[in-house]
Amino acid sequence: MTAGRGRAETGVVSGFLLRLIRGNIPRTQSAFAEDISRDVGSVQGWESGRPRPTPAPETS
Repeated sequence: MTAGRGRAETGVVSGFLLRLIRGNIPRTQSAFAEDISRDVGSVQGWESGRPRPTPAPETS
């Protein structure tokens, strides 16, 4: 993803890059999901190209 003139957004990691990073640690999807307090379905989705999650709206 890009913002502005072709620059990558801060904090955005592609699914492919996430998989490479996770593979170099090395961590399974399950272990990595636990490390970052997410469910394994989220990690699988990110790595397969689903959009990254957006923050939940704040409630009053």
